[in-house]
Amino acid sequence: MKELYISSMTKTSEFEDEMFMEILELGDQIERQKYIEAVRKKCTELGRIREFNNLLKAWIQQHAQLIKQAESNVTQFTDAPLTLKCGKYKADDTGVKVAEVTKAGEIITYTACPHPILPVERMINIDTDTEKVKLTFFKDGRWRSLCVDCNTIFNKSKISELADRGIIVTSENSKDLVKYLAEVVSLNAEEIPLYRSIGRLLTVAWPAS
Repeated sequence: MKELYISSMTKTSEFEDEMFMEILELGDQIERQKYIEAVRKKCTELGRIREFNNLLKAWIQQHAQLIKQAESNVTQFTDAPLTLKCGKYKADDTGVKVAEVTKAGEIITYTACPHPILPVERMINIDTDTEKVKLTFFKDGRWRSLCVDCNTIFNKSKISELADRGIIVTSENSKDLVKYLAEVVSLNAEEIPLYRSIGRLLTVAWPAS
């Protein structure tokens, strides 16, 4: 996509968030620097080099902050059944939030869910080889739980269906909620209990170790 981002740049166009993300996600340091220099060359031609450098600096600082958070953030829900790693998300009794950098280099916070929520169990049906996740969430002064198909909680269009089950999810926060749940499940493969079941009958628990 590098060539597309660079070729589409004009004197008045906005810098694409995806371009900065692509730069920062490059694992090869040489390729990353080549990418940056190619963009700088184009920005010099357009008279926008200072603007690009300032934004790049902000993205690098934010990226470093998110990496640091991802190494240490854990859920901090009162009386929750589990405490789990939650990556770049801040998850406490006020809900689940994530900070991102804007095109202007400002840090803004998005709400993935306005109340505590986390996955606490994974269940695999050995007859159908399908998987469900048990979610627990705090609302109306108490913890509640429900089991949901993975193709629902990991799909930003389908997860809105959980609004009928009491979870506050809308078209606005559905994408961030999906990303949060996917990240928590991914980061806590050994901490979240995994069970095998036949139909509705729970049969064997796999140890997390």
